[in-house]
Amino acid sequence: MTDLTTAQIRTARIRTSIGFILYGLVQGLWLVQIPAVVERLDIDAKTLGLVVLMSGVGSAVAQPFAGWFVGLIGSRRATRIFQPSFFFMIPVMILAPNITFLFIASFIMGLAGGPLNVAINTQAAEVENARGTTTMPSFHGWFSVGSLVSASIVAIIIWSGYGNGSGIIFVISLTIATSIWLCAGMLPATTNPSDSPKKRGLRLPTGAVLGIALIMVFSNLVEGGTANFTSLFLKQVKGADAAMVGAGFTFYSFAMAVMRFAGGALVEKWGARKILTFGGIFIAIGIAIAILSPNIWFSAFGFLIVGLGAANSYPVLVGAASRIKGVAPSVGVASVATAGLFGFLLGPLLVGFVTDYSNLSIGLSTLGISGLAMILGANLYSWPKKSQS
Repeated sequence: MTDLTTAQIRTARIRTSIGFILYGLVQGLWLVQIPAVVERLDIDAKTLGLVVLMSGVGSAVAQPFAGWFVGLIGSRRATRIFQPSFFFMIPVMILAPNITFLFIASFIMGLAGGPLNVAINTQAAEVENARGTTTMPSFHGWFSVGSLVSASIVAIIIWSGYGNGSGIIFVISLTIATSIWLCAGMLPATTNPSDSPKKRGLRLPTGAVLGIALIMVFSNLVEGGTANFTSLFLKQVKGADAAMVGAGFTFYSFAMAVMRFAGGALVEKWGARKILTFGGIFIAIGIAIAILSPNIWFSAFGFLIVGLGAANSYPVLVGAASRIKGVAPSVGVASVATAGLFGFLLGPLLVGFVTDYSNLSIGLSTLGISGLAMILGANLYSWPKKSQS
């Protein structure tokens, strides 16, 4: 393996953190504008779920090759390719002139988004392993910081009179330029005998990878459903006005950020099993509060509790996948990230279809059930001694 200096590792940690901030910011720009797009194009909940699914179809096409490709050219170069491509598609989604265009744009966004998720998380895992201490949760904490400020940026754009799309285009242009710059300081591709080109080929995942992947499905089902339907739930079910509609997503993102920055110490102290178990409990409680509370603020607060529970599941599971014995980090991350993508997309689809046949409150309750399934999976999986606690 290439010898890395302390300065290289420190620089890579900073640059990768910025990359996660931009990733969360740009994705958040889309999520907080979903209600506006839904209203402008007259989309119902089921159609919205299908739009999100199209992104998953795009990722499903690209992601089986992502682990191999990232392993071949290195996570730094892969991030430099896919992050600007993903960023470019966000204003295309937000400004889509009709539903057909939106479906096509969603598919193309998935083609870039799936490999980006593998590339930047592989880089984060490489930084974590180079440092020798739990770092992955903090990277995802910075992602949540980006998501947290996205609503404020949209508000500033509208307040400044650039809500016609020019403001979004300007912000995305800055993020693309910054992304290209920061990738130069990430860790270079390493040469590891256990990760030779022959071993990086496309292979079926091992049982250990599949176990983590299954937990990831339930975990990300919660994240996908919450991110895509929180604002819509507060507006349509709780009667939130324009100023209040983004409160649930803001609370959720704030909780995710705070909990992820504390995640490193918590994982070291409690281990993966307890982190995921308590996370599932918080998710179920938070969803119940959001649905049952008659007060808009209490409902929004419920999503804060969901954020506390969901915060560290993804980084814990991705980190574990990067350290499975006999599996290259890029392959482990790609396999689990693919499962995470499936869950993230299944969440909106599940909520949308259940809502179509009942109501949005019942649709959202499926996320609480997923939190309980996450608890079951975490306690059935055979964690390495250091991780289980």
